[in-house]
Amino acid sequence: TDETLSVWDVLTGARIWFSQTGGDSERPPAFVPDGSQVVLLSKFGVLTRWDTITGNVVRRVRISREHRELLSIAYSPDCTRIAWGLNDWPINRTICVWDEELGELIAHPMGGHIDEVQGITFSPDGKELATVAAESDGTIRIWDATDKWTEQDFELTELDFDDDD
Repeated sequence: TDETLSVWDVLTGARIWFSQTGGDSERPPAFVPDGSQVVLLSKFGVLTRWDTITGNVVRRVRISREHRELLSIAYSPDCTRIAWGLNDWPINRTICVWDEELGELIAHPMGGHIDEVQGITFSPDGKELATVAAESDGTIRIWDATDKWTEQDFELTELDFDDDD
């Protein structure tokens, strides 16, 4: 597999910079909301952030234990928290949240989904965190992201989109 992270100019098609990642991430990188950095979380629990203009590593820090499969990652709108979903089957399906300012986990593994968490995102105001396991266990969970980390569950139902009625 290709172990290179590249940033491209979408107008010219030219590669602006690239960096070797070590091939230790099975998921694509994510941009921080302001676009100034790109991040990658490796399966070894190491988060690396690159400056999107220069390609220089801004920070590299271990933020979790080694895990089997990273499924999704998201930054809070204010760039202070990173949330990610893991599939550590058969152990658990967890969601973790890292506080960039404190340099520590602030929401230790939160369970609840009985299968893979395919998506994770913060609300635009950063007060809620949504996790989705729609393809696997049919649930969406909304977490209070104001340090309470309580949840609300939503069961998905099959919708009928036929225009025959």
